[in-house]
Amino acid sequence: MSNTQKTVLITGATAGIGRMTALHLTKLGHHVIASGRKVSELAKLKDEAASLGKLDTLHDEGGRRATGRRQYRTGQRPRARPASGAAP
Repeated sequence: MSNTQKTVLITGATAGIGRMTALHLTKLGHHVIASGRKVSELAKLKDEAASLGKLDTLHDEGGRRATGRRQYRTGQRPRARPASGAAP
């Protein structure tokens, strides 16, 4: 584990760019928490990422609660970043 490892919450990780980003960041060694509406697709994603690194999954409702908790604890809204990684 390097000093640059981050924990990343990705919503919409069951398909498309969200899924590919989750797999890519897991492969790079980051701890990914993937959230989505389709439980069966989250299970497939977790199986696919098992050999790559640490990836946890949350059903969509859990993702909404996780981001709401951060706002409650810190008074800050969660920051969204575009898939390109550029600052908003």
